[in-house]
Amino acid sequence: MTKESPHERARHLACAAWVEPLPDKERVWLDGHLEACAACRSESAALGAGVASVRVADTRAAATLVAATRRALEERATELDDARLRRAGLLLSCGLSALLLLTLLGLQWRLLGAGSWFHLSPLTWQVLSLWLWLWPAALVVALLALHRRLAHVSRAEWRTT
Repeated sequence: MTKESPHERARHLACAAWVEPLPDKERVWLDGHLEACAACRSESAALGAGVASVRVADTRAAATLVAATRRALEERATELDDARLRRAGLLLSCGLSALLLLTLLGLQWRLLGAGSWFHLSPLTWQVLSLWLWLWPAALVVALLALHRRLAHVSRAEWRTT
């Protein structure tokens, strides 16, 4: 391992000083070396001028770029919201449908047995059973579609303000 020369150490410390404050011991050493060495002093001054020119550079984006980026972010947020609503609606409707199927299964079985009392055909009772099984899921899907529509309207009003 080779030992670092004083000029290399001064160069490293001068660069580090622009990033964060140096410890007192290293700051004192660097100041002493820069007073004694004209080459390191001019290199440090050039480094300082370069850093200062970067700090004052105008880095603002064009208004059209900002508007396009904002629009793209809003569209992506809308896509993610829609996907989340679709997943939630699907899970909720499936869960509700399964829950109602299990809870109404006994009732439907009794109703099918009672169908003979009312003299209705088995097809009528099968259609009624299917309807009792599907209406909760259809209701949830309709409510989620309404919620989605209201969310789009609300988002459109927000964009115009």
